[in-house]
Amino acid sequence: MAAASGDGYDRTSRREALEDGLLGLAGLVILLALAGFGLQELAVELRNAQDHPTTE
Repeated sequence: MAAASGDGYDRTSRREALEDGLLGLAGLVILLALAGFGLQELAVELRNAQDHPTTE
């Protein structure tokens, strides 16, 4: 049995929780970067559409 600390969690589960948290944070950063890139591309497209309106 693993040695438990004062709060009842062993070192292995604490380390795994930390790794999971860091991986989740890294994933969130990547998603935010992709969303920011997508919004930037959308803004460029909207700006181009305003500069060159289509007549129908």
